[in-house]
Amino acid sequence: PHFIVEVGSLHGHSALQMATVLDHLQIDVPILCIDPFTGDTNMWTNYQTDTAVGKWVNIRDGRMTVFDQFMVNIQFALTRT
Repeated sequence: PHFIVEVGSLHGHSALQMATVLDHLQIDVPILCIDPFTGDTNMWTNYQTDTAVGKWVNIRDGRMTVFDQFMVNIQFALTRT
């Protein structure tokens, strides 16, 4: 591939997995991650009543910190190599 578009990135785990495989294969391909980073309906509906969902949710100033976690994960992946 010449370009990869991932729609629905959430915390970036799938994109990082793809990047790891591409690096291993020595294929230099950009990955564009598209996401509103607002959390999904399940997260908003169930974070207070479902502990499995609640552990993924962090809300600050009325917004989920999904983008913040995405960036932390990307930075961690870049520094571990």
